Amino acid sequence: MNQQIRPEKEHGSSQRSSPKKKKYRTIAHHTLGGLQLVVLAKSEICDIEICSINDVALGLGNVMLNKGAICLILKIGSMTIALVTAHLAAHHGAVQERNTQYIRTDDELLSTLPDGRTFHHVVDATIFFGDLNYRLHGLRRSEVELALSESAESELLYFDQLFRERGNGHAFSPFSEPKLTFLPTYKFDRHSNSYDSSSKRRIPAWTDRILYTPHSRLHLIEYSSIPSAKHSDHRPILARFQLLSEQENGDNHHGEASFLPSLTMGREAVHTRSSRLGHSPRASSTNVKVGKRKRYPKTKEL
Repeated sequence: MNQQIRPEKEHGSSQRSSPKKKKYRTIAHHTLGGLQLVVLAKSEICDIEICSINDVALGLGNVMLNKGAICLILKIGSMTIALVTAHLAAHHGAVQERNTQYIRTDDELLSTLPDGRTFHHVVDATIFFGDLNYRLHGLRRSEVELALSESAESELLYFDQLFRERGNGHAFSPFSEPKLTFLPTYKFDRHSNSYDSSSKRRIPAWTDRILYTPHSRLHLIEYSSIPSAKHSDHRPILARFQLLSEQENGDNHHGEASFLPSLTMGREAVHTRSSRLGHSPRASSTNVKVGKRKRYPKTKEL
């Protein structure tokens, strides 16, 4: 297990820069193969403590580092939060492999901590983010393109593999995700707004995701993509959360050190099994065939 926490360092203005420019410092920087987890904080926010950082290889034979997960547990004020990023198996038909990698990540990183304590007794909330690689089930490229051309992308969510696996209790059951309001993030031609024009013509999908375990003091305020970032075949996504501080009398109020991480996805991914963090209500799943016509079955709001 590769445990690596790089020393804190500041980012921001130099001596020649405007004194009004905000400075950030690196809280943690951990690498596993091509996967990286970097945590930055404003320099004036000091009440942050790293509890642990660990990783697990998920590639071939559970040894290769082309797939993997990193889990960082940190304490912000009186609240303990786990940040998990990973990169799961690619390809449309690898749903079971992705679920298995989810279970392995749960067993290795999200069950028992190095000091022997159980994960859910220590961590108040978990944020999972990365290239989870789940695709759209049972749709052809032409059908997806038709829905996107009619601004009916919300109807495609019914066929999202991650939504189905969560609903069936196979993966990510304890986690919540707000409704996706941005376009599929994969696969684009680089430096273009066009989806894959190669001979493979991969079907667009929301491979890049951010999920979290609900907590009364953790408020999601934004979940979106960055369509202007065209350097990759993925569109980066971000989530912004606000962490509420807790007064001694138990009342909640907005603290000065709001937790607003901007999490940018490249090719990371993650997983956690319901047996570790508790069950959320099980959603129903219905198989619906889509024909050649334009109409798609309506789906309930996620």
